[in-house]
Amino acid sequence: MNYEVKIATVIDTKSFLKQGTYEARLVGTDLDVTVIMTSPIGSQPTVTEYYSYAGLFGSPTVGTQVIIKRVGESDYWYHDSVPSHTNLRGLSPGKGRTLTGNKLGSLQSVGDAVDTYSHSRSPQKYGMISPEGNKVVLSDSKNALDRALFAKIESKTKQRALFNSSTGISAFKNTEGDGLLLTSKNTKSRYGPRSIRLSTFGNITEYTTNGQMTLKVGSAGRVFNLINEAIKNFNQSGIAADNDVGSVNVESLENDITLRVNSRGTGRRIFVDATQADGLVCIKAGSGGVEVYTDGNVNMVCGGDFNINADGNINMKGNNIHLNPNFNLPKTKIEDFTKDNKELAEDSAPQS
Repeated sequence: MNYEVKIATVIDTKSFLKQGTYEARLVGTDLDVTVIMTSPIGSQPTVTEYYSYAGLFGSPTVGTQVIIKRVGESDYWYHDSVPSHTNLRGLSPGKGRTLTGNKLGSLQSVGDAVDTYSHSRSPQKYGMISPEGNKVVLSDSKNALDRALFAKIESKTKQRALFNSSTGISAFKNTEGDGLLLTSKNTKSRYGPRSIRLSTFGNITEYTTNGQMTLKVGSAGRVFNLINEAIKNFNQSGIAADNDVGSVNVESLENDITLRVNSRGTGRRIFVDATQADGLVCIKAGSGGVEVYTDGNVNMVCGGDFNINADGNINMKGNNIHLNPNFNLPKTKIEDFTKDNKELAEDSAPQS
């Protein structure tokens, strides 16, 4: 049986999306031909599966040189394979493809886009690119000085899933780069070992409809921080809701809000600190009242008037009740009050 083999350059893949073909130009000519895609694995649809098929089909991208063949008396050209290097010499611009001068006559690798030969004379990266630009890259690339071991899936709109063995990073990102980043035990990233980083320009919402939500730092961990660095009118929105910008709100619809310190060793503290600028601490309660209890002393100091107003009686009881005593009270200035961990650290820091 006679057969004909030619080298051609892909000039159009859009038809592949509906017909399983692409357009190619025979190298050294102005002749364009339609090439039918082939696969090493395939199944002919049956009556009940007429609209389905099984196979491994893929279309080379525009500009790729391919080997095509025509068998016997067939009028059709079939895709045969893609050489590891292609020479674009002799290809003239035409339908669906315009080549710039620096491309003509150059030696091109089909893997240049994924650095196939960056670490070795033999290919170490394996990639597939769809006609619309969706990509899969599997990299075993490494040498004595550099490692580029990873697997990546990327959509035409730059949505990405990356599993990088060299840096110890797994990442999932949308088109704008918002996403989730995880690191492994031996990571080489700045985020630290076995860490999770979630970053986005928009809102983050965690929600459970029928369970419990727990945020916990384990016994070998460190600090648990809730920080709001938002600045009023930063976006110049000019809306009334901006009055709440920078707030930290904790709400409960049906039950208690509890702040508790548990310690088996020395005593620990709960601080409510509004001393910066014109900070105010305001406690409001309904008919349930306000209760304050301690096994120790109660110390209260203010820089202004101390006002107490009650619609009922004011009752005070003690062994002795002193008004304007002739002895010094234990705490008369803010400097005398107990300091939190941040203030203690600042006091112990070396002075420049």
